[in-house]
Amino acid sequence: MYRVGAEGTVIAIADQREMDSAALATAMERKGLSSWIYLGEDTSWRVRAEAALPPGIRRLSLAGQLDQVSQDLRQPYLELIGTLSARNSGFSWWSSEIAAKNPYTFLFTRICLLAAARRLVEEGSTLPGCMVCSTPAIARGAREILGCRGIAHGTLHAPPGSRLAHLASPPGRAALRSFMDRFPVLPPAGNLSPLYREYLDTRLEYRRYILGEHPAGGTPPPFYGEKAVLFLTWIDGRNFAPDGSYRDPNFGPLPRLLAEKGYSVAYLGRVLPTLPFRAAVEKLAGCGEQVYLPEMFLEPGDRASCRRAAARFSPTLPVDVSLGEIPVAGFLREVVEENRRVHAETLLYRPLVRRMAESGITPARIIHTCEGHSWEAALAWAVREYLPGTGITGYDNVTFSRMVTSMYPAPGEFGTRPLPDRIVTNGPLSCRVLRREGWPPDRVTAGCGLRHTYLWDRPGGAAAVPPGDPGLLRVLVATAIGLGDAVELVAKAVEAFGGVPGYQLVLKCHPLVSIPEVKGILGDRLARENVRFSQDPLDRLLPASDLLLYTYTTVCFEALRYGVAPVFVLSENSVNMDKLDGAPHLRHAATDAAGLRRIAEEIRKAGPAGRAAREAAGLGAVRDALAPVTGECADLFLGKGTPGCGDAGGSAAPRAEKPSSGAA
Repeated sequence: MYRVGAEGTVIAIADQREMDSAALATAMERKGLSSWIYLGEDTSWRVRAEAALPPGIRRLSLAGQLDQVSQDLRQPYLELIGTLSARNSGFSWWSSEIAAKNPYTFLFTRICLLAAARRLVEEGSTLPGCMVCSTPAIARGAREILGCRGIAHGTLHAPPGSRLAHLASPPGRAALRSFMDRFPVLPPAGNLSPLYREYLDTRLEYRRYILGEHPAGGTPPPFYGEKAVLFLTWIDGRNFAPDGSYRDPNFGPLPRLLAEKGYSVAYLGRVLPTLPFRAAVEKLAGCGEQVYLPEMFLEPGDRASCRRAAARFSPTLPVDVSLGEIPVAGFLREVVEENRRVHAETLLYRPLVRRMAESGITPARIIHTCEGHSWEAALAWAVREYLPGTGITGYDNVTFSRMVTSMYPAPGEFGTRPLPDRIVTNGPLSCRVLRREGWPPDRVTAGCGLRHTYLWDRPGGAAAVPPGDPGLLRVLVATAIGLGDAVELVAKAVEAFGGVPGYQLVLKCHPLVSIPEVKGILGDRLARENVRFSQDPLDRLLPASDLLLYTYTTVCFEALRYGVAPVFVLSENSVNMDKLDGAPHLRHAATDAAGLRRIAEEIRKAGPAGRAAREAAGLGAVRDALAPVTGECADLFLGKGTPGCGDAGGSAAPRAEKPSSGAA
């Protein structure tokens, strides 16, 4: 029998979807529970819950176990999905989130969380009084783990009157949206709520209505020829210069370089939610570039048929499949159900490409950013079906980490998974990692850092010392694209340095992260005189910083270029994707506030000499990762030249050492 802590002999299993943070606090206090673990991926929910719980109830961290089990299970996970791919290969399968191994659909994360909990139970030293689970599959797995080890467990229910809180959860919002989808789209009235306007802006019918009333929304002109290159991109406010001209944040100078070589360039742009669709259409009409929108080709019937296909999707999933002694059949079925809407959107690439081909959009080459997502596979399948003469180049979207599982097909998937003809990386580092992990050498070549040209514009020499108080340590926090990631990182940074003399904390959120939402979740914790948000560009913030806290962002390489010490902050809820895991000797890693403060004091003691040494040591790694742009780089995207990984220094380690709470 495993011994339990002060909680008694019963561990409570709680369903996150049943309760909000206040309900959890009430339920735990009523049961006299003093500790808990969170088995879920909703960081914002966890942070709110921690704020609502009284000081006497503490959360046990799984960060160390989670990081270790994710490293251990990575390759078995890739091989498991490869086995399923062999059984289910076809357009619907490759368009699914399971086949893509998309880390943002949390299949692998949930498996690893349960495996981490299993290790905690096996250690048996300190067990939680409550396990809060974000999905039924995790809850079933937690009960099986406790039951197999003879540990009594029960269910922690929300207090009466609080169960409607689940309507604010992602499943609740999805159900509400499915209900709203049944109603016809009408021209918006002036008194509609902002929330409904935001929802309306995502509807295909509404977007076609806007195109129909705008001169730019007429019949799309054809685009073809041996030198016709179509870029797939995303559109928001960043795509437009102050004078209204178009600039693409994903491909930097590449379109211009190709145009200078005599190529015709056009774009297929997907408008992001951060820019109203009507505003995007108006801006595109005067930007001076040929930009197509999917809504110009798709019709409501296409979406309806794809939704029906997604609803019918039922892949062959063995009932007894497991990973690291964790049964995963329930997790697989759960991800299929949760992502049917996303699946339907991905299936739209088939009618989209067909209608584009019928309209005379037949470029010689399509170039898109590449992260291994399901839409990329659907695109490749459709292009080879309807545009057999069109080549496809994927530009690695600065993924770097081996834990970005979507970038790594299982060995048996090469030859069956729809992939680009060639992947061009940002430099030799990613090229070597991809090849080492199984990519055929003729499919991957080292390119250049198109989005980071400014790194090579500044003069060389010793790193600049930030002006101001020499006793002040300036900490920059650069978040990744996810709201939950941003909330967790900011919360840990504020806990470590907020209100602490001798530190200045600057919070820089990704452009697609809502600062008001971050403030709304963290509330009073941000009310510290040494904490501020900034929207200044990084090339202005980094020279004035000593320390960078980061998660899944390329800012870590940019920090090295300025001699700023990068610190990777391990997650409590997600698989860690550190873009410097190929060069762990160049960064520190920490899990909690104490570890962050310890590293910060080391950086303070090193002073200006340490900053200059970091810049000198990091320069080769930055060049290896984000190589300077050359004229020859553009040819690589056209399928020209022999693929190679270059001679830039250093070799990427196959995996990073397990980070500690101090310096790595």
